[in-house]
Amino acid sequence: MRHFFKDRGILEVDVPVLADTSASDVHLNSLRLCNGQYLLTSPEPYMKRLLGSGSGAIFTFSKAFRANESGKRHNPEFLMLEWYRPGFALEDMLAETLALLSGLAGHAERGSELPWPSLAEFALPKRFTYAQLMIDACGVDPFTVSDEALRATVRQQVSGYDDVESAEPATLLDLLFSSRAEALLANCPVAIVEGYPAEQASQSRTRFDAAGRLVAERFELYLYGLEIANAYHELTDTAEFRKRHEDDNARRRGSGLPELALDHSLVAAMEAMPPCSGIALGVDRLVMRLLGLSRIDQVLSFASNSVS
Repeated sequence: MRHFFKDRGILEVDVPVLADTSASDVHLNSLRLCNGQYLLTSPEPYMKRLLGSGSGAIFTFSKAFRANESGKRHNPEFLMLEWYRPGFALEDMLAETLALLSGLAGHAERGSELPWPSLAEFALPKRFTYAQLMIDACGVDPFTVSDEALRATVRQQVSGYDDVESAEPATLLDLLFSSRAEALLANCPVAIVEGYPAEQASQSRTRFDAAGRLVAERFELYLYGLEIANAYHELTDTAEFRKRHEDDNARRRGSGLPELALDHSLVAAMEAMPPCSGIALGVDRLVMRLLGLSRIDQVLSFASNSVS
């Protein structure tokens, strides 16, 4: 993988995993240390500070940390590959990501239950919109469903979830997507999901789609139903970034979660950042798929004791 980036003139950088604040996204739980600092959920803030300083195209392999994420596909500490390409549109980033993955075929385990996708499957991935997957999986259009109908759907289709009445709609949509819609991708070697609602934009730009709906300029890449990578056409509008941060903190207050301070260094970097796209790829999950394995602890030397 390093040779791939070197051949394309992309500089490898090393960034810290500690910071004074962390991502405000309600669905990301940061680990806070006794000194008040955070273990970062992604190397993104430091990468963007480098971009704002004129680094050009960069990549890093970095440990990332997310509290309360343990299971067959999750570990609280994991290895993330993240890279940024100034001047790249989202389609350019998709093409480069598919080129990287298709070049790993020689490292895939032969004869596994889930074979590594072929060159043809990487060349022509199946593309899905978030809305159509949700409609097909559970009969919910995320752009038009009422809160009442959404809660009723979760009660009917998701077992073991006790916070239906108190959870906000965005959380319920995430729950339906992960528990129902992702299952439709299980037999698809390479799938691209796009057209996420603007409320799920995080740090990506937004645009209006052909149907006039405001959607996030981002995609997620799946291999046989396992999310491998998440890409953004990166937001550089600092006023919008501040607004999203304030909205996230309002949702945190409503959910009883701690608020996160604004990262002023990141804001300053965004003002100087060139237009670019970026992507985060889970290396441990990638190795799972290369080896045809189903549990993340099978590819970690030291998995969390809570992985089950």
